[in-house]
Amino acid sequence: MKKVEHKDLDKHAWDKCIRKSDNENIFMYSWYLDAVAPGWEGLIQDDYSGVFPLTTKTQLGKSSLFQPIFTREFEPFGTLPLKVVLEYLDSEFNHALFRTSIQIEQSEKRVHQIIELEKEFKLKTNAKRILKKSVTLFEIREANDPKELIKLFQDTAYTKIDSLGSQELERLETLMNTALKNDAGKLKYIYKKNKCVGGAFFLLDKSRITLLKSACLDEAKREGAMYQLINQTIQESKENYKTFDFGGSNVSAVREFYLKFGATDREYFEITIGKEPGWKKKAKSLLKRVKKK
Repeated sequence: MKKVEHKDLDKHAWDKCIRKSDNENIFMYSWYLDAVAPGWEGLIQDDYSGVFPLTTKTQLGKSSLFQPIFTREFEPFGTLPLKVVLEYLDSEFNHALFRTSIQIEQSEKRVHQIIELEKEFKLKTNAKRILKKSVTLFEIREANDPKELIKLFQDTAYTKIDSLGSQELERLETLMNTALKNDAGKLKYIYKKNKCVGGAFFLLDKSRITLLKSACLDEAKREGAMYQLINQTIQESKENYKTFDFGGSNVSAVREFYLKFGATDREYFEITIGKEPGWKKKAKSLLKRVKKK
């Protein structure tokens, strides 16, 4: 196994390793990593028979590995064992944090929500009622320009998420445009009387469709706009996908919303090596204060 710098990566070979695996993890494709973690490097086993991304930062002479925003989890793909990855991270980084589907001792459990589309699932009674009442209120259109969704997100949810700054919004827009260019994204807007009141962006993998980000004006949300958009997308996805992935949330209110569509929890795990550097804690605190002004 060796570390390969970004400029020396064979991205075609990297993506081939991801694509041929039985696992699915759209966050691991090179184009995705380019968008959310520019300059990323890789751990490579043999001739790209196994891979793992290294998304790192160096501050005050100390290096750390982090889970980039807009990614949920990373996996050692192919022939590269998790044990070997952990040993490398422990030896090379002062602090490392990433999330994965593999549970180890002292990892922290997290959940996100999915629907297995080939199995039976049912809408909750409350969701059925809201969908029935709102069906004539909204029109849903597919699009290829995410600027309006970014603006909606900035006007609604942006200030509530401490880890988001202007750079993250730029990367989110870049990611959406890159996914659309690679035929790995779907963008939908929802209109009421020809006014855009909400939207959502979905990531498309081999057999999984994943909700990346959504936003909706408060009044339209109360009237059931997001119920209409998500339910329509779920129903359309049955033909071509096996799993509808809500992207996930440990936030109870968001989780409860997803469960109304018949979703179930899927567990994944956060692994931490070493202590979080002091500069990172201070940066989080500063960003939180700035966004409240």
